[in-house]
Formats: sequence, C-alpha cells, structure tokens
Amino acid sequence: MDAANRSPVGPLWLIPSFDVYYTDTAHRRRLHRNSVIGVNGENMTIGEITKIVSKVFKPADPIVNPDQFVGRQKEKRKFQSAVLTPGYHIVVYGESGIGKTSLLNVSIKELNDDFEDHIIRYICSENTTYENIFSEFLKKTNQLYEERHKETKSSRKLNAGASINILKGGAESTFERLTAIAPRLEDAYTPYTIVSEFCKKPYLFVIDDFDRIKSKDVKAQMADTIKIMSSSSSPTKLILSGVSNTASALIGSQPHIMRYFVSIPLSRMRDHELTEIISKGCATLGIKFSAELVKLICKTSNGLPYFVHLLAHHLSVWAMENQIEHLHTEHFFSVLEDIIYNVLDIIKESFDDALESYEAHELLGYQSQNETPPIIRKLVIMALSFMDVFSAQDSKHLCNLVLLVNEMAEFRKLELPNSFAGGILDNEVEKVVDEICEISDILRNDGKNNQVIFSNGYSKGYSLLQAASFCGHQYFLKRFLK
Repeated sequence: MDAANRSPVGPLWLIPSFDVYYTDTAHRRRLHRNSVIGVNGENMTIGEITKIVSKVFKPADPIVNPDQFVGRQKEKRKFQSAVLTPGYHIVVYGESGIGKTSLLNVSIKELNDDFEDHIIRYICSENTTYENIFSEFLKKTNQLYEERHKETKSSRKLNAGASINILKGGAESTFERLTAIAPRLEDAYTPYTIVSEFCKKPYLFVIDDFDRIKSKDVKAQMADTIKIMSSSSSPTKLILSGVSNTASALIGSQPHIMRYFVSIPLSRMRDHELTEIISKGCATLGIKFSAELVKLICKTSNGLPYFVHLLAHHLSVWAMENQIEHLHTEHFFSVLEDIIYNVLDIIKESFDDALESYEAHELLGYQSQNETPPIIRKLVIMALSFMDVFSAQDSKHLCNLVLLVNEMAEFRKLELPNSFAGGILDNEVEKVVDEICEISDILRNDGKNNQVIFSNGYSKGYSLLQAASFCGHQYFLKRFLK
C-alpha cells in the first residue's frame, strides 16, 4: 500500500493489514508481522516501541475501534436494538474494569450514521446535580443559550413644517434592534421542561459513572425524566452506565420506570474471549505467546480485560525492546515488577491498607501486641487469591488456606515472628481473615453464602500479581496452573 493510502495516527501509521509503521522526520521504518526490528535492522527506542504497542494493548484506554473489540456480541446487539427501538432507554452495569465504556464506544460508533453528531456524554461525580447533567446536555446540543431581540425607540425627528402635536403623526420615530445572548432556561430545571422543550431530536445522551451520584433526589428526577420521555415518545435516548450488581440498584430502586429500560449486565469475560484479545494483538505486533503464557495471563486477569491489556502490553514492549519474537511463562516473571509498579494506584490501595492499617487497628480496639504482623496478613491475602472460594466454616477451606500460607513461608524460608514460628494454625488464620475484613476493603464477608471473598476483581488480580512476585516462577506456576 502506498503512502497516499495510509492514515496517520499521531506519529504512527496503522494500515488495515495490521502492519505497523513508524515515521519521523529522518526516515520511516516498518515492523513486519514476523519481525520485531525495522527492515534495515535498526532498533527502535523504548518510546517508539511503547507508542506502537499502545495502539494494540490499551490498559488505560477503552476500546473505540470495532475491529479491536472482542466478545460481548450478544450485549452489543441488545444495546443497538434498544437504541433503535422507540421508547426504550438503556442501563449498562457491572463491576469496575469489566468493559462497559468499550461496549458503549463500539456500539455507538457502529450506529453513528443513524445519529450523526447527536451523541453527548456526561461523567458523574458524587456532587452531580440534575442541573449539572442537563446543563451539559443543553450546552452540547447548542440549546443552552439563545439570541433575544428587542426594539427600542431611540429618537424622534420632526418633519419639515410639521406641527409639534406628535399624536397627529407630525414626528417620525426611529427604532434600534438590540440582540442579547441569554439562557434559554432561566427557571428551575424540571423533568417536564427538559423533555418538552429540549428533547425533540434523536440525541443519544450517555451518562457514565451514574453509581457515583449519592443524592436520592437527583435519581428521582432522572426517573421522572425517563418516564416523561417514554410516555411522550421523545426521540432522545438516555443511556446510564455504572458499577452495580443490578440495574435497579444503579438507578436507585425506582421500580416504576424499569419497564422503560433495557438492562445490559456485563459479567467477567471468559477465557476464550480473553485469549482472542491476546491473539489479535500478537498478530498485529508479530509476536507469539506460548499457550501456557496465554493461560497464565487469562487466569491472572480474573476475567477482567484491564489486566489482559496490562500484562500483554508490558510483555510486548519487553519483547520488542529485547528483539524476542516467542514469549513463554518465564518472560512473564521478567516483567512482573514493572507490571506491579504500573498497576493503577487505586487498585493498590486496598492491598496496601490491609498491611499498614495500624491506626485502624487501634480504633477497632486491637492492642498493638496482639496485632497480626503485616507479613502474616500478606501471606493470607496472597493465599486466598489462589482459592476460588473460602469459608471459615468449611474445614477443607481452612486446611487449604493454612497449607498455602505455611507452604509459601517455607518456600521463601521466611523467619516468621515468634508466635508463628511453628507455622500458622487453623484458629489463627481464621482470626487473621476476620482482621483483614475489619481493617481494609480488600476482603468482605458475603453474608448470603457465608463466605469471605475479594471485594472486586481488581483486588484479586493485584493480589495474584503480588503472589507471583513473592513466590517466583517455579512455585507460582506449580500452584496456580495445576
């Protein structure tokens, strides 16, 4: 393909065959499917490599290009059908990092011809008000302000020979036309006014992070807006997205409007979908991951595309930097510390809090001498990340957890504090689990099933990365991929 037919993306060139080009003022180099170096043998800088890989594996950037979107085909079709069906609005929900924004991006992009440029997005915060939401809507749809005209009588001029009696028409008045910009909506923002005056076109209004809104009044106003929109056949569609286990919990338990919503729950991705993400990216970059490495990435990712993109991104950069085409499980451990360092801080916090919350211990009445040492808490959290479920009432679960904790300590030849010198016992590990639940949010008690679980997929995924770093290649693979 000649240069005229290529589309530049920043300093990179990506063409449909997935060959990757780099260009600068001095020269252009091409990265072949089966090569990790330029055709002239020159090595690329780490910055150049990172730019190339970041177009393929995007841990911090939702998918926009439909060609890079993997899985979720049923959800995408359901979303698009709801958008095209009059009277329906949409709620997309699931845990953080599950791919909600990517689904919205790709589904809407494929419908873009139907809605032209009538797509508006708003990201909520804890303090978001109803007026905040719809001020943005009016602003983006060019309806926030309007021109207002006013004519004023500016002067009077007497005609020649006219009498002073103005009432008989002896004077000619001149007028001046004044134009002012004023808000179209000067009164309070109400659902009825918003819908009746401003929702007359086929807008798609995406309201993201809806779960962050704490005000019940705001959610009640949104419920009224949706009801009025549907009953009045407004062509405008509302799309709510946020972290939640159910649609009603996200909306704010408004049962009377659920019949106007199409609910799209997103669960964690299955291994074959995660594998497809890796396969597509590797084909683009000309890198090969072994079957065992792909299995390791998928299992460590815990169903979250964020971790798949993060792990594959760092592995690919490392491979291209070191001019290695075939990657295996040992290479995973070569980049592990860099991966852990680059995990989002908000994900690291709950793990770190579980190890360092001494002040929280005191607030809960723990005595410093009775406080479990951080290394024991760390061992317990890492051991729990190996387990699918844990219940202190299940003797097998307890035995398995105790075995893992003691095994890891012995494998690393740790010198444990005196009280744990002989290894941790069943009753002690149960106490540690309870303590971790009390002092941090990395674990929580699931009262419904009487189990202790990780609060979210991020926490478990990060704990697994810590366990891999702590245990090393041999032990981790033996225990984790068995």
